[in-house]
Amino acid sequence: MACAASTAALTCARSADLQLSFAGGAFGAIHRRAMGPLPDLSTLRPADVPPARLEVMRAAWCERVRTEFRSVQIMARFLGEVVNAGDPLDVYACALDMVADEVRHTELCGAVVAALGAPAHLPEPIELREAPEFQAAPPAERALATAITMLGINETLSAGYIADLHARCRRPDIRAVLAATIEDEEEHRRFGWLYIEQSLARFPSSTLRDWRHLVTITLAPHEGAATRALADLPAERQQLELFQEPDLADLGLFSRERQALVYRATLATVLLPRLRALRLAS
Repeated sequence: MACAASTAALTCARSADLQLSFAGGAFGAIHRRAMGPLPDLSTLRPADVPPARLEVMRAAWCERVRTEFRSVQIMARFLGEVVNAGDPLDVYACALDMVADEVRHTELCGAVVAALGAPAHLPEPIELREAPEFQAAPPAERALATAITMLGINETLSAGYIADLHARCRRPDIRAVLAATIEDEEEHRRFGWLYIEQSLARFPSSTLRDWRHLVTITLAPHEGAATRALADLPAERQQLELFQEPDLADLGLFSRERQALVYRATLATVLLPRLRALRLAS
């Protein structure tokens, strides 16, 4: 799961954009064999969600479909990057596995949206648009950039969000979806940090400043969102224990304040120590 959407998530698209769909037939059989069974969501029905929360829940899980679909695209791009960089053969298998994981996560989020009686839309535009300077960079450089931004930073934060939701969620159906995701996220994070460490060694130390800048600009949107969410909250109230939110957690949701606090906790206890160990942060 690329990130955990909050109760401020964007509403589902209503236009004629593409919806998440399945070809079925032989494609469906191969897909199911590769993805494994879905959790039982027969107990998740719109009537079982408090009316005041239903549209918020639909919007949040719709947004997750879109972010997970983007993760499929980024992981597929990463596979091409490591192949074109001439990385060791067993790295390709890890990258392939991560593409499959993101396909599974997209389906999981889509299954929640479907159970809630809403369509799941793909991102707009559907294609992943890259900056020209990124496209012009050598494959090894692009691979390390993807590893730092996606596998190192975003997957570490995502794992923190999902672990927090899973620990507090009491609904068996939503908890099963979170559990099916969190193990993959932890594995992505472990692979990402190992890849970053080994890939950094093939670049001269003079490039370290550029990699640190990449870390800074990748963290900036997360920092900005957390700052805005906590701007009106007194310092003495910026504590996770004051935002237990069991009813939101049961739906797989955060308040903006709790998500910001989980971000800061994950940053301080997990992400920054990793970055500092690799000299990617001061």
